[in-house]
Amino acid sequence: MAVFKFLPPGDPRQVHRMRRFLMAAATSCMVVLLLVLLAWQGFLARHVVVEMAAVVSCLVLVFYALFRSGLNLRFPDPSLTAPMIVAATMSLAYVIYYAGQARSVFLLIYLMPFLFGVFRLSTGALLILTLYTISLYLAAILAVLRNKPETLDLRLEIVQWIVLCVVLTWFAFMGGYISKLRRTLSASNTRLETAFHTIQEMSVRDELTGSYNRRYLMQLLVQEKNRIDRGGREMAVCILDIDFFKRVNDQYGHLAGDAVLRVFAQEAQRILRTSDIFGRYGGEEFLMILPQTDLEGARVIADRFRQTLEQLEFPEIDLRLKVTVSTGIAEYRSGEDVAQTLARADAALYRAKREGRNRVELAIEASSMQDVARVSGA
Repeated sequence: MAVFKFLPPGDPRQVHRMRRFLMAAATSCMVVLLLVLLAWQGFLARHVVVEMAAVVSCLVLVFYALFRSGLNLRFPDPSLTAPMIVAATMSLAYVIYYAGQARSVFLLIYLMPFLFGVFRLSTGALLILTLYTISLYLAAILAVLRNKPETLDLRLEIVQWIVLCVVLTWFAFMGGYISKLRRTLSASNTRLETAFHTIQEMSVRDELTGSYNRRYLMQLLVQEKNRIDRGGREMAVCILDIDFFKRVNDQYGHLAGDAVLRVFAQEAQRILRTSDIFGRYGGEEFLMILPQTDLEGARVIADRFRQTLEQLEFPEIDLRLKVTVSTGIAEYRSGEDVAQTLARADAALYRAKREGRNRVELAIEASSMQDVARVSGA
């Protein structure tokens, strides 16, 4: 059938539920083995063992199918803890009817399914299961009293039933308390993970623009340098500077300047490839690291961004406001220090500003005696 998935579940929570179910299934098999022992010693009829083994096998297959098919996710509790406890206690009630002198042994076995509910169910749910279980036990004893009174010591059975009521009620309250502690701990862990992720993001992100900060950019740049030195391909570095940014702050205020910086970063991240790295280098300067990109490829990317930014409008500030960017680009030379690469890109940036701004300049090769930088833009 289509609902069955013959591959292991991909959801980690489903894998965890499946493992817990397998523990419950192994426990059920252990109980069947105990029944075999009781039958071997003459305390239990063989047909009871056979019937219980058949019931346990069917229940294991049914619950296994629910977990493997994902149908368990349609239940309020995908772990199916309560249904499994109900099935287990109902099966035990059937055995108790036939257990005779060994009936007291099964009082201990009643605790086994309840242990699986301690970490999952609330106090209320465990109390309902307790009421259900002691009612089943009482019904089994009354059935024995009616049909086989000679096998029953009524006073002892009453005492055992009272003990079962007390113990299971205690389990319900203690289990509910433990379950509450577990949920509290789980919620605390979730909050801690969220806080850790937030702190981690703050350590690598610029607070204003949301792009990478300078310290993290330097780490990534060194990583890319090491990759290339081990035999990787080329890498280009671009330093971008917003032209006349001080005028924006002076004329419209620092809040407007902050808005321009945010828009600038958003546009860059929208245009760049997923493999490219972008962040705030300082003030109104930004840094782009373009892996597997030569000078010409970097020039195309930088110029496309320059043209896009040139067309942007800022209606919330001033419809007349236009922002341009100057860019200096250098290609990393294998073996050199990243500071040298950045210095060449920075020199190209200042040349772009000196030549009129709103342009892209490539770094001058050291072997060249003339300015062979490629220029684009205004």
